[in-house]
Amino acid sequence: MTTTDTPPITDEQTIASTRLLTLLRTLSDRPFYFVTPGGNWGDELIYHGMHRLAALAGVEYETLDHNAFMAREIPAGSAVYIHGSGGYVPWWGQTPVYQLHKAATTPGVVAILGPSSYADDPQYLDETLGKTLRERTCEQVHLFTRERVSFDAVSQTVAGADATVYLEHDTALNLTRDDVLRLAGIEPNPGRGYRLLSLRLDHEKTDKRQQDLRYISIDPVFFANSFAQWVRLHENAREVVANRLHSAILSTILGKRVTLIPNSWHKNRGVWEQSLRDRGTLWSDSQPRGWMTRLFDSIPPLSRAAHGNFGRRVRMRLAGFRE
Repeated sequence: MTTTDTPPITDEQTIASTRLLTLLRTLSDRPFYFVTPGGNWGDELIYHGMHRLAALAGVEYETLDHNAFMAREIPAGSAVYIHGSGGYVPWWGQTPVYQLHKAATTPGVVAILGPSSYADDPQYLDETLGKTLRERTCEQVHLFTRERVSFDAVSQTVAGADATVYLEHDTALNLTRDDVLRLAGIEPNPGRGYRLLSLRLDHEKTDKRQQDLRYISIDPVFFANSFAQWVRLHENAREVVANRLHSAILSTILGKRVTLIPNSWHKNRGVWEQSLRDRGTLWSDSQPRGWMTRLFDSIPPLSRAAHGNFGRRVRMRLAGFRE
């Protein structure tokens, strides 16, 4: 097993994922299959960042979704790149587990799992990743992690196996502000904007208390009906506080004032330490809670009115919230 950290970000067109770029260039004579694990608008940002990297590396690829990939016969001499995600965990579907297993048990293939976060449960990793490596028949396996906890856990799991583990930056960070606005097909917003509180409503949600009344609190993944609308929600904000990791990543790329807060596991803190702290993103261990919110919440009728649907709509209108 080989393990390697990411070197400092280079100046090559603002590329962040330099180790991954180097690997792609060494394999650029192979046909590639880029496999999407599914997900939300943040995952689409990950895919776009990887496409930019592939263009720089001169890699030609075919994109396959999960069902198409699992049904496809992958020829020897090709490379399979599975886009990174936060899905190598027991509380979501096991899509990246199945995809990596198929790639790794295909003779003559180079199997690559892009920058991902993994559960740090040794038993789970042994039963999934360890099993895959024990059954592998492919030519090479490359595993990219995007924060230190996952890097250490994966390195321990694959110790003694013929696989290379990297600590790398999320591929979304290969994008620039101009890239994102062009991909979304929207214009820059020169206005002052609102304060956006991007909070998860799924398995990774945490704090259930009433949200700070200074902020428009939504889960952009469920609120937005398109990638363009998802980007616009963040572009129109002047400040973003998020436990949605890719809300924070997107807003950092867009040049907003950004604070990342915890979700239910190590992913957010780890990616902040690995990639976002040096880009100016702030960290807080809790949601914002200003004096006005504390005052209103001390008086139950006022709290109900302020946090209810009517009060929320009024605050959105006053803040200039635009969908």
